[in-house]
Amino acid sequence: MSVSIKQLVGNDLITGTTDAAVDTLYTASNLTAQINAATVHNSNGSAVDISVYILPSGVAATAVDPVAVQNIAAGESEVLADLIGHVVPKDGTLAAFAGTTDVLRVTVSGLEIT
Repeated sequence: MSVSIKQLVGNDLITGTTDAAVDTLYTASNLTAQINAATVHNSNGSAVDISVYILPSGVAATAVDPVAVQNIAAGESEVLADLIGHVVPKDGTLAAFAGTTDVLRVTVSGLEIT
């Protein structure tokens, strides 16, 4: 077994606004990944909700509940505490959508385990 510390998501802008149009932020290709840190920044003048999913291969966000739902205050950066400690399964994805397009930026780091 090999473990590597990685930035899983690097300041990605969320464009999707529904669970049917989530943005894929990270894919655990041929490995698993444990989330150790997650933050989101809201550049909007109003608070914006974010919903984050961990999806096994072949499962759509419309079929499961999000693992983290949080309201991000206007102009603030916040920790996505509900996401920390979760594992993205082999070939699974980390995906998200926001209440407003192009205003939330997500950064996630963790361990990739092969």
